[in-house]
Amino acid sequence: MSDLYGAADRNESIATIHEALEKGITVLDTGDFYETGHNELLLRVALQGKKLENAFIAVKTGVLMIGARKRSQLQDAFGALNLKLTEADLARIEEAVPAESVIGTRYAAEQMGMLGVE
Repeated sequence: MSDLYGAADRNESIATIHEALEKGITVLDTGDFYETGHNELLLRVALQGKKLENAFIAVKTGVLMIGARKRSQLQDAFGALNLKLTEADLARIEEAVPAESVIGTRYAAEQMGMLGVE
């Protein structure tokens, strides 16, 4: 909904989000790399006053690179969306997507004693 793929009409973009919610779409997926903050701010406006009990917003932050500001980019996205997460919200996220399923076996070699052994 940003200008990344050509000119975008703000009102049409907001109407599209509203129609998606009305038709039962529950996942709204965005990322700061489309046009930094644009889509998150658009969602903020489009979602004002909407009931979102069953809606999920996925915010991608791109590939981690040396010197990247991944954490602050996520904070910027949350600020643009005007989201406030409580401890209960974070617990629900952990229940839905356990950290192990995301992290995987990244340190399996170390855990098996293959690293740090002389």
